[in-house]
Amino acid sequence: MPLTPSPALTEGFLEVELKLALSEHQIERFKRHPSLRPVSPHRAVVSELDAIYFDTEALNLQAQGIAVRMRQAGSKWVQTVKTRGNSVGGLHQRTEWEYPSDGITLNFEAITDSTIRNTLNEQLQAGTLKPIFRTRFRRWARLLILPDGSQIELALDQGHIEAGNHSEPICEIEFELKSGRPEDLFDTALGFMPDIALRPEIRSKAERGYALHTGITAGPKRIQVGHLPRSIEPSEACAIFIETALEQLQRNWAGAIVGRDPEFIHQARVALRRLRATFGVFRSVIPVDAALPMRNGLRALMNELGPARDWDVFLAETLPALKASMPHQTGLTWLSNEALTARNKAQQRAAEALQSSQMPALLLHLGRLACLLRAPLSEPLASKSIGKKTLPAFARSVLRKRARRADVDAQSLAQLDIEARHAWRITLKKLRYSGDFLAPVFGRKDRTRKWIDALSSLQDILGSLNDAATTEKLIVQLSPRTKVQIEIAATLRGFTAGASYIKMQELEKARLRLERSPEPWKK
Repeated sequence: MPLTPSPALTEGFLEVELKLALSEHQIERFKRHPSLRPVSPHRAVVSELDAIYFDTEALNLQAQGIAVRMRQAGSKWVQTVKTRGNSVGGLHQRTEWEYPSDGITLNFEAITDSTIRNTLNEQLQAGTLKPIFRTRFRRWARLLILPDGSQIELALDQGHIEAGNHSEPICEIEFELKSGRPEDLFDTALGFMPDIALRPEIRSKAERGYALHTGITAGPKRIQVGHLPRSIEPSEACAIFIETALEQLQRNWAGAIVGRDPEFIHQARVALRRLRATFGVFRSVIPVDAALPMRNGLRALMNELGPARDWDVFLAETLPALKASMPHQTGLTWLSNEALTARNKAQQRAAEALQSSQMPALLLHLGRLACLLRAPLSEPLASKSIGKKTLPAFARSVLRKRARRADVDAQSLAQLDIEARHAWRITLKKLRYSGDFLAPVFGRKDRTRKWIDALSSLQDILGSLNDAATTEKLIVQLSPRTKVQIEIAATLRGFTAGASYIKMQELEKARLRLERSPEPWKK
């Protein structure tokens, strides 16, 4: 016989909070920060919190995006169920249910979502739910009342996550929105940034706990935008692309800094390119004054990560191809060792850029922009030039313009020099990102796939030609001096020149394939 549920503390509540990590030595400085005094009339409340997270042996709940927690604060216990929701730029939005509990018995009868309730009850009745990990921390909390009336609960948590014999420190800040607008969370956090090194934290305590329990380290992450409804406004579509790229950047951030796998830096650069492309595609949606500082920050970050990626391509593609064709060529050992040294230095430079003091603020500003873009078009940020244009109409306009700019006939292609060909590659890359973003809106899957494939093939050939040009720059950086070094450098130049000649023969064929591919936006 099911237990009668206790009155809900929160019932199907959408929790909106901004989570940021900070170092322990900055805790006291944060608590005394002058920005707190005008907005926090009440003293801080300090509590000791002990929470146990439940799942099955096979972690079925985690796989379904459900977290079940029993938390003790003093003599009181609260049971919480949360959904995965989404997490971007440190902003976490998820549905949760909270109920008073006896601290012993799990009870899911009051969960209003029948699918989640049935899933949990099935596991409960099967007796498969058990403690997986726990969190123990001290919470220092204050209620912030902003001048516009918005209310934010500030919580500073310090303690540990424990899973078996393993533990991991907790030192983070949560700004939870009680009333007001989500962008208020970003504005409040940014007020601390000049003085306190805060870093947006995309992982929840539950996600970190599961990682500690399994011992599995997350690998490089590429995140794709799902189905884009035709009915949404272009501004909301822009927000979705910013959020997706921002999540990809953050998911690869730690791995790129450690440098254990070059793919982390590659995926971080892909995320940065997608962010920059989003600002270009949706330039009529984002006002210049809001976009310019972020565009400059993204460009500077791309420049710092670029050399590491160049050396990765050289070591993973160019050098192995050279060794395969000329395995006994003298000087290969010197070339390989020097390239590894240069790559390590470039990776260190990339890691320093990702850890710079400007990086957290850039992430917060991007997250804030996404929140504003999701607001109705009547909000101040909305561009007057776009009006009430539908997403398909917006997509058709952007793709037509970019396709015209990228149109090059056979005679013009034959006359392009290296610089002009590089400029054309950039134009095609912009068209490719525009197509990836917007072409699916028209619903013509086969036509879209063929057009994107043709565009990608052409872009890949031009990318290979650009890699050959980059190889020349890398050779110069290696500064060959001895006879053997100069000879291997000359051999490498000849090898890349031969590879470029082959690619040039494929270029016109690929251009013609794109020209003959029906464009998705045309009826």
